[in-house]
Amino acid sequence: MGRDDDPGFEADETEVDRLLREIHSGVEVPVLLPVVRGALDAMEWSYTEAEGEGLVCEMAGEHTVYSFLFRVDEKLEIVCCYARVGFRVPPEKRMQVCEALTRANYGLRVGNFEMDMDDGEIRYKASVDVEGGVLGETMVQNLVRASVAGFDRYYPALMRVVWANASPADAVAEAER
Repeated sequence: MGRDDDPGFEADETEVDRLLREIHSGVEVPVLLPVVRGALDAMEWSYTEAEGEGLVCEMAGEHTVYSFLFRVDEKLEIVCCYARVGFRVPPEKRMQVCEALTRANYGLRVGNFEMDMDDGEIRYKASVDVEGGVLGETMVQNLVRASVAGFDRYYPALMRVVWANASPADAVAEAER
């Protein structure tokens, strides 16, 4: 007699059972987002889920506080980690900062800086395409580490370009020494 045949058998539905039921019912089951949550939990970070945005959390770096946004695209199997800072580059400094970011990006192996030319927001984006593979918590943590390391290294240079009128070439060269 199997468990389905035993009227006295009452099993609680496990997470695996629920996922299998959803897979067989045609419901799209998130695979990547639970891994991102697990990675943040393992790092003991508190986070919130922003509707339609992703997971949001903050962390203090060497020079400033970073606001993180994790965007997960289950269909395309891509996870993006954006580290943002709390200031906007003034319009008159955006071209100089753009040059500094381009110079910094040239040598980066994981991730890149971006700047919204309309509002001056700067962010560091590290992402991974896991199509055909399996996302692990270490991979997510490495996205975070790359974002923090990139910003911590170049943040003082960017501030010197914005507030001390340093040349982008000189500021980035000093950060890379």
